[in-house]
Amino acid sequence: MVSIQLAFYLKRMGKKVSYYGDLLRWAGEKTSDLVKKELENAGITIAEKAETIIPECRQWESIGEFNYSRNFEISKGVYAIGDIIKGWPRVGELAMRSGVFLGRYLSGKEKGDFIPILINILDTGRGKAIHIRSDKPWGGKYESVKVSRVRSIMKRFIEKHYVS
Repeated sequence: MVSIQLAFYLKRMGKKVSYYGDLLRWAGEKTSDLVKKELENAGITIAEKAETIIPECRQWESIGEFNYSRNFEISKGVYAIGDIIKGWPRVGELAMRSGVFLGRYLSGKEKGDFIPILINILDTGRGKAIHIRSDKPWGGKYESVKVSRVRSIMKRFIEKHYVS
């Protein structure tokens, strides 16, 4: 997701941009189709191979990730949340919600399981943004993807006030 957002930002800066990746297919087909359409509408080329963009491209090797459990316990009394959960997208909002859940769970204020859902806004740089909500990466059936100007304003507010 970060690479897609970066592609939109670079295009808005007037750069020639190509993108290679899965177009968020793991978040759902509607999401993937809309992201592809918005990339193309922004004038961003969708590359067929990574080598088209960068001559040599290797997969990042993880320093260690942990399997997801409903309460984040990876070993008796040891917990892992956020970006080190295997297979989870690297988005701060999901990491923050998992941290809040774990704090409430450990303090006894939360009794259930954490039910993950991807919530993200991608600013297209053209006065619109794509708002994604999906639990499909975790085997769910929910997927909502919308494009609007209001979501672009929301994204810019979040970046201005929370990302420094």
